Amino acid sequence: MPKNLIIRVSTIKFDKTPPKFWKWTSGVHKDKKPIGRECLSYIKSNECGSCRACWDHRVKHISYKEH
Repeated sequence: MPKNLIIRVSTIKFDKTPPKFWKWTSGVHKDKKPIGRECLSYIKSNECGSCRACWDHRVKHISYKEH
């Protein structure tokens, strides 16, 4: 796998814990606090800006706010 590629397995429902069979995951938080690193693009005109957390292998889980 190329060093600049990361494959994230998504949770299947809002506010659920990430699957355990894969190292890097993502999910959506709606009624609960985010799990792992929260994506803040929703407060930055839906843009990443300088953030690269989604592609960072050190970040195990990314949580996106439901919209």
